This record gives sequence, C-alpha cells and structure tokens, in this order.
Amino acid sequence: MSARDASQREMGPDERARELYASVESQQSRLSRALEQSGDLLSASKDQADRFVAVLEHAAARVAPEWAKTGASVRREQALQCQVERVKEWRSGIVAAARALAAVAEEVALAGQDLETRYRTGSAQDGRLAGEAADRHGGRGVVAG
Repeated sequence: MSARDASQREMGPDERARELYASVESQQSRLSRALEQSGDLLSASKDQADRFVAVLEHAAARVAPEWAKTGASVRREQALQCQVERVKEWRSGIVAAARALAAVAEEVALAGQDLETRYRTGSAQDGRLAGEAADRHGGRGVVAG
C-alpha cells in the first residue's frame, strides 16, 4: 500500500470531495487565466494585422503617381495589393480564432460556476455528479491522471 492510498483511506468522503473540488477549481482557474492571456495575444495580433494592412495600402497608393507609372511600378503596386489581401485573410482568421476562444472561455467560466454550485449545494455527496460524469463518458467512470 502506498502512502497516498493510506492517506486517502484516512480521509473521509467529505474531505476527499473537498480536496477534489479544490484541485478542479485550481485547474479551472489556471485554464481561465491561460484563455485570458491567449485572448489578449489574439487581440494584439488583430491590431497588428490592422496596422500592417494600413501600411501596405498606403505603400501601394504611393508607389507612383498615375502619370508616372511604369510597368515595374504597376507590378509593385499589384504585389502590395496581393499582400494586403493576404493580410486581410490572416486578420479574418485571427478574428475567428478570437471568437472561438471567447466561446471556450465562456464555457469554462460556466462550468466553473456549475461546479461551485454543485459543491455548495452538496450534489457531489449524493452521487449525482459522479453519475452524470459517467453518463457523459459512455457509462465509464472518469479516471483522473
């Protein structure tokens, strides 16, 4: 028998439930912070993409005045416009990723609130929480690693 097994046997079910809820709450908090940091990074990336588009569009408009355009300046302007379109696509991807991340963050927050409510009302002690988790995983118990 390991020391961990012995300490778990000495703990009552209520103590073990509190320990597990504290661990889950800690992990949920860490995940929320990571999601928030990722959201901040995506926001900064979107802002940077917006600035890059503005610079590229400005550069494309300033390649040469209409009366002085040569074949080379037209090609440069077209190349800059292609880059503008590519960066706009990247920006769209960043915005989509930010929306998805926000949805995940909202789900994590709701799950944390639900977990806290269940703990406070004692639904973990009457077995509903374990049964619901088993139902979500095809009737198998959930094993923490």
